[in-house]
Amino acid sequence: MKNLKYIFAAVALSCLGTACNESSWLKETPYDFYTPENSYTTTDQFQNALNYLYDQVRGMRWKMGDQNMALICSDIASGGTDTSPVAKFNDFKTFLTPYTYVASSYWDRAYSAIANANVIISRIDMENEVGEDNKKVIKGQALFFRAYFYNFLANLYGGVPLILKEATEPRKDYVRATREATYDQARQDLEDAIKMLNDITKAKDGEVNIQAAQHLLAEVYISLGDYSEAIAAATAVITHPSMGLMKTRFGSRKDETGDPYWDLFQLNNQNRSSGNTETIWALQYEYKNSGSSYSNEMPRWLLPYYEGLNVRDKEDKKNAKVYEFMMSQDVLVVKEVTAKFANIRYVDVFAFLRYEVRHGAITRIGRGKYRVNK
Repeated sequence: MKNLKYIFAAVALSCLGTACNESSWLKETPYDFYTPENSYTTTDQFQNALNYLYDQVRGMRWKMGDQNMALICSDIASGGTDTSPVAKFNDFKTFLTPYTYVASSYWDRAYSAIANANVIISRIDMENEVGEDNKKVIKGQALFFRAYFYNFLANLYGGVPLILKEATEPRKDYVRATREATYDQARQDLEDAIKMLNDITKAKDGEVNIQAAQHLLAEVYISLGDYSEAIAAATAVITHPSMGLMKTRFGSRKDETGDPYWDLFQLNNQNRSSGNTETIWALQYEYKNSGSSYSNEMPRWLLPYYEGLNVRDKEDKKNAKVYEFMMSQDVLVVKEVTAKFANIRYVDVFAFLRYEVRHGAITRIGRGKYRVNK
């Protein structure tokens, strides 16, 4: 009985001790889902966070067709499909206003990237498993992206709220800074980033590097009216021993007829690993890679528009077949028609279709039918 009494007493005391520290006793340690506390501890996790920022830039440049066209049109282009009635790109009074998705989509994307950059910047200096050298490069990239988007916001909207810390609670007290202050924040971030990023000779293909930051910094200095510093930043890129205009043949088709300028625009010739010393920073894409689920859709927005275009296969011009391309609810229908059309161009129809399928622009869903991928 005595032993039982001692056991009960020990249990009671342990319970009392636990009850005195209920907060730690109730604290849960997650093992099967991510939280802010366990999502930023390893180099790979920080790299995944950076990948999101790279994707925000790529998506803004490659996917936002309507929005990018709104910046491109005006006096140098028009909306081929917006003529009857006049709308969108041909009616900026109603299309390009603070209340349409064009303005808000850029704003939302930029601040989403800035918020995520702030998380990386704040958490990379906390206790984690990342080595000191990697910490510098990771922080440098996050600072670059924050500067990139603040520069973009200042260009498009003027002064905007400057958010420089990780959001930990809801806020409604944002104050708009001046345009100059917004540019100056971008300047400060870029000057800090340059001290941390890899040189272009060490950076991997697609990785933000010192020269990319210097290039952007030159633009920011111009916006701030500091032209001597802009010249210095641009000169640092131009005179870098590993940078230069291509003067000799290179890359995937260097043995074919052409010249170095032609080589610049051939498939797989954009990365520096191809021998291209003109590239400062190249956005990355790999067909059917889950990390790049979309390709650059801008070419289809920028091409001339031909309604009811008919094309003739080039293989046998004398007895060539003529094909009609028509759209029906996001389905591209290709069918053979009679040859009595005035608007006929010779192209390799099936090579064109194979190219579009291979690059993910369309998906074959039946004989002569292709779904247009968005």
